[in-house]
Amino acid sequence: MSAWKSTRNCSRAEEGYTSSFQRTCAKPARDCTELKKYNKQSGVYKISAGNSKALKVYCDMTTDGGGWSIIQRHQDGNVDFQRTWPEHENGFGNLEGDYWLRNKHIHHMTSSGKYKLRIDLTDNKNEKKYAVYKQFSLGDSASKYKLSVGSYSGNAGDSMKFHNGMLFSSTDQDNDQHGGDCAKQYGPWWHKQCCTSALNNKLSSNLYWTTFDNNAAKSSVMMIKRIKTIV
Repeated sequence: MSAWKSTRNCSRAEEGYTSSFQRTCAKPARDCTELKKYNKQSGVYKISAGNSKALKVYCDMTTDGGGWSIIQRHQDGNVDFQRTWPEHENGFGNLEGDYWLRNKHIHHMTSSGKYKLRIDLTDNKNEKKYAVYKQFSLGDSASKYKLSVGSYSGNAGDSMKFHNGMLFSSTDQDNDQHGGDCAKQYGPWWHKQCCTSALNNKLSSNLYWTTFDNNAAKSSVMMIKRIKTIV
């Protein structure tokens, strides 16, 4: 921890800084997994990973051992996910409600360590299920934020395997393998031809997860957790 100390003062240790001294400002934690070591509660914290600039993210410190960085929450319907490439690249929404974390930051995080992905889904009867992928990463912008997911476990069924290796598509950038435009129909996602999952669709049309209750969910939360540090 001493290596993280800086010369400037800091009185906001609760916002993600790991120093135990109120007047010494330390480097923001790498992610929510690291913050968990300091017994932080669920909430919004400043984190930094890889070569990206520090930014705020919501940390889930209770689900499955805690230490999860939420990269997507889609449940209130107050945020429109039908957005452009720059918007998904730079993030949007409300960290206390619906939001999409920056694609470029997700890339930096998942290239600096080995991460797993957890997706929590709720159906129209308020029943909850989940899917966990042992490995998760996004490529860089040049690769169109190419998706990589590992082996599945959980009770929601595996609706992401079909999308493994696919490029991200947005409302203004069609990178799928379909003759049409999957993102405009099902929302921005790692579409193939088109999808077995699409969790950025409009809530009024239901979120798409083919192995889940009649293919549809009314809300989703995507979160990642570091299981090994690379750099």
